[in-house]
Amino acid sequence: MSNVILIGGISYDSYGRPLGPYRLRTAAESAGYSLKVVDYAWAFDEQKLFSLLQKLISKETRVLGISAAWFDFFYDKSANQWATESFFSKVRAYYPDLIIVIGGTKLNAHSMLTGNANWFITGFSDIAFIKLLDYIFKNKSDGLIYTEKSNRLKTKIIDGDIHYTISNMDELETIFKKEDNFLEYQPVPLEVSRGCIFKCSFCTHPFLGKKSYDYIRSPGSLAKELARNYNLFGTYRYTISDDTFNDSYEKISIVEQAVKLANLPKFEFVGYIRPELLVTKTDMLSRLLSLGLKGCHLGVESMDNDARKLVGKGMDIDRILTVVENLRTNNVRVHASFIAGLPNETEKSVYQTNDFLIENRQKYFHSWSWNGLGLIKGAGANDSYSLFEKNPAAYGIETSIIENSMFLDWKNTLGITAAKATKMAYNCNSKARPYQQFAGWSLAQAWYHALTEEQIQNETQQSLKINAIAKKNGLDRAEKNYSQIINTPYTKTRYKKPSI
Repeated sequence: MSNVILIGGISYDSYGRPLGPYRLRTAAESAGYSLKVVDYAWAFDEQKLFSLLQKLISKETRVLGISAAWFDFFYDKSANQWATESFFSKVRAYYPDLIIVIGGTKLNAHSMLTGNANWFITGFSDIAFIKLLDYIFKNKSDGLIYTEKSNRLKTKIIDGDIHYTISNMDELETIFKKEDNFLEYQPVPLEVSRGCIFKCSFCTHPFLGKKSYDYIRSPGSLAKELARNYNLFGTYRYTISDDTFNDSYEKISIVEQAVKLANLPKFEFVGYIRPELLVTKTDMLSRLLSLGLKGCHLGVESMDNDARKLVGKGMDIDRILTVVENLRTNNVRVHASFIAGLPNETEKSVYQTNDFLIENRQKYFHSWSWNGLGLIKGAGANDSYSLFEKNPAAYGIETSIIENSMFLDWKNTLGITAAKATKMAYNCNSKARPYQQFAGWSLAQAWYHALTEEQIQNETQQSLKINAIAKKNGLDRAEKNYSQIINTPYTKTRYKKPSI
């Protein structure tokens, strides 16, 4: 039976399946532990999730893990109804020796989760999670670094990004299994490398400013993963999770070699692409197209050149738009993300940009999205991550602490506040919504939910009601996953039922 039960998922499979739980399962099993992934947890209420745990937990189970990276990503109140105080109370009553470990990018998990965790791991957890399992199962405390919160459980916090960075990139191989039930047309998440060679002023991602050739897996490691997935599921589509996929020719070459070694009939992918590199490296686009680029997410952030310079994207916007035209000419579905509230950019400029994107939607971006500038406190401390957060005054930003929140409040020299920026982003997204086609990660969503090429080309996300399709499909798959677990016979030593 399983030493660890790990629950997770992205609400309604809106953008496919998460990588994290399966990456941790691979790491745990490589270290000699057994781990069972319960995906689709977002679909279950308290009673249903608890019935699954009763089926799976035995005397060998010491850890209940909760993957919270996507927990707060969607705000549909019908998702994650299991997360109640009574659920955690029941878990502790039935399984008093069970240790609850929650993991997330930062301290962004629902307060219900963090308030009931014995341990919280922030950032990449591959090594930190195994260190913690060694401590729990083998009483090995050497090298385990953590801080402690002053809550009722004295939750211990491990910072995986600071204290447990991975050095052998081939350890990033994720082993999926037949029971994971990917379908042939669905994209599978893939991690080629970690980190980003850039250091944008607003960015809080870990391992910024790496060298171009750092932290990349070998062709052989990638080929094993690609071949195994194809043999298991018929998979040839991928969502590549790298912060910047096209940061070097070497990385593209490595993936080209891996696809050839895996002997795949074809390879298609969606990923984060840095458009500035497609300007300066003139033959890179043709390499990406030949490899199988079908959709991309571009972090444009602003069309105001002064604001772009301030965030570390100084290339003139007209050169970026030329690249976008080239991508579209080559049938790549292009999505762009923008930030409302950047220093140096007025409210009027933001709304003018949104109008420009709508008017030129047949020429430039298939879809785009706005977010208000978000500034985050450091996980477990008041230290910050981005350049904006470390030295806000240098960028014309005044910040203040919000109690019981991971976010900082802020105001810039133009008088725009965090609340105002959020409202601006909402207004822009609302106006643009009827025009949003499938591109970037929503192309992966279209693949995952079996949309036809005709639908992808001719429909918008709103006209096709993709959110409703994703919700229905996600609930159907969650029910199948539930039935598969409930109807699988397990031989185990059960906990004794408490008298409550």
